[in-house]
Amino acid sequence: MDGQQLNVPDDDLMVFLKLLAISIDHIKPTQFRKEGLWLMQFNHIRSLRPARMTQHKQTGINQPYDVNGFSFNKPFLQKEMFWQGYLLNKEISIFYNKFPFVQFHSLLVPDKALGLNQFLTKDYHEYIWQLTGQLAENLPGLGIAYNSYGAFASVNHLHFHLYIYEQPLPVMHNIWSHNISNEKIEQKSYPIQCEIFDNKNRAWEFIEQLHNLEIAYNLIYQDNKLYCLVRKHQSNTNLPNWCSGLGWYEMSGGFTTFNMSDFTKLTHDTLYKTLSELKITTIEPKDRI
Repeated sequence: MDGQQLNVPDDDLMVFLKLLAISIDHIKPTQFRKEGLWLMQFNHIRSLRPARMTQHKQTGINQPYDVNGFSFNKPFLQKEMFWQGYLLNKEISIFYNKFPFVQFHSLLVPDKALGLNQFLTKDYHEYIWQLTGQLAENLPGLGIAYNSYGAFASVNHLHFHLYIYEQPLPVMHNIWSHNISNEKIEQKSYPIQCEIFDNKNRAWEFIEQLHNLEIAYNLIYQDNKLYCLVRKHQSNTNLPNWCSGLGWYEMSGGFTTFNMSDFTKLTHDTLYKTLSELKITTIEPKDRI
């Protein structure tokens, strides 16, 4: 551009350079299919997404907020915030997701200006539990998900994934033994530990156990329940070539691919095995011990 420095974020510049290299005419639309119990998607546009901290070596599940690092307080990101206001007495900022993988995918950042790190506290757990239930009254299928630090959260700034999924995610299917027992169906074990809670206090006791043990996890708040997926820390995870990360969506049974070959050829058994490799020793909730 006339040899002048562009006043744009490096993230955005790299995305547009990739678009130029591919050519917008060659960007393919997102496609979906089911592979057994799993959800599959070919999502070409998401392949342009910056890796941010998901590819960095991480330790633990609680690291300080870095005022100089990437966060939702960066000035250039404010134009991506489409709503800010108070919900249930907390200030909420909602950002659209430039690389969505679920319907109505957006990012919910509570008390953005406080610069909170990606570490869940009891206060925010209880808040998200209540907020999910209230919003779902008028938006059926609404859920809110969370990746702990070390569970492929891409930003160390407290945030949640807001989505609407009218059909149950695979982890919610009653074929899995962690769901309500159904004598008419031969139930199977989910590839990793999934604990379901219908009480926010019992849920928090279990999350606190994971914190004390420095264990990474993914959460899904939906239908007045919490699905807690216990897993290996991402620093101990070997990703297959077709996968760029295993966050809450993948752990709940939805898989995103970036080329048509992977989209069409990946099998149910391969996907089951991919999740199984993140399984750790079972952590029993306190009220079961």
